[in-house]
Amino acid sequence: MATFKSTQVTNAEAKPIVRLAPRDWHGRARDAFFNYTQAANGAVNDVVELVQLPPGKVRLLVDQAVLTMSDKGAGALLDIGWAAFVDEDGNAVVADDNDLADNVDIATGTTTIRPNLNLFKTFDSRDGVTLTATFRVVAPVAADTLQGYFLYVVD
Repeated sequence: MATFKSTQVTNAEAKPIVRLAPRDWHGRARDAFFNYTQAANGAVNDVVELVQLPPGKVRLLVDQAVLTMSDKGAGALLDIGWAAFVDEDGNAVVADDNDLADNVDIATGTTTIRPNLNLFKTFDSRDGVTLTATFRVVAPVAADTLQGYFLYVVD
């Protein structure tokens, strides 16, 4: 039987030690809560800016996010992504409105976001990253509510 090591264990045991980013080892989990009420009738493809993650190296725990939405009825979907931002090297990163979750079913209210590809998403930003929700198929109406939280690792 063979024993293998993750990149993080290999780096921690290296001589000299290769410093790990806090998001990779001993980082602190934080939450970002959001609460939104639609002011007036909206349109399909309207975007809500939910939270802003802090600048620096952040790991978003996508599969731990929870959304509660007013019941929207059959076919109502929501995409979760991020607005354009600048990375730590000063390069522009284009917005991606559905990379975190695509077609989240909001027909009956509370749901847990199921990630598209991974359990987490890593961001390296100079000024922070704004997470967004985009209404698909069914438009939001006045007094619709959207609330929830995202968990992320930083420090």
